[in-house]
Amino acid sequence: MKTSEAKFLLVFKYGKRCGICGKKIKSFRDATVDHIIPLNRGGKNTIMNYQLAHEFCNIEKGNLMPEEYAYLKRYKRFRTLKCFLSKILLIRRRKVKPNDHRLPSENP
Repeated sequence: MKTSEAKFLLVFKYGKRCGICGKKIKSFRDATVDHIIPLNRGGKNTIMNYQLAHEFCNIEKGNLMPEEYAYLKRYKRFRTLKCFLSKILLIRRRKVKPNDHRLPSENP
């Protein structure tokens, strides 16, 4: 099956939503066909294993399983939040100036 045919079937079946992030896909050209279960992890090359995805989301997911990718996203969000909160604490303790854009781990 050609990629354009798969995209058309997936738009018809699921609508213009990214299967990874859930946001709307603006243009048909912006959509890529992603394997839900990657081929090198035992997934099949069938329409049941396809989902529409933004190109960036598809690249970021790589060959991860859906559960692994969800865990990775939560961990990154937690890590970013942790750095942000630690910087606020350092500002309150006056160890870092408010306009210093470096992360707390980068400060001397």
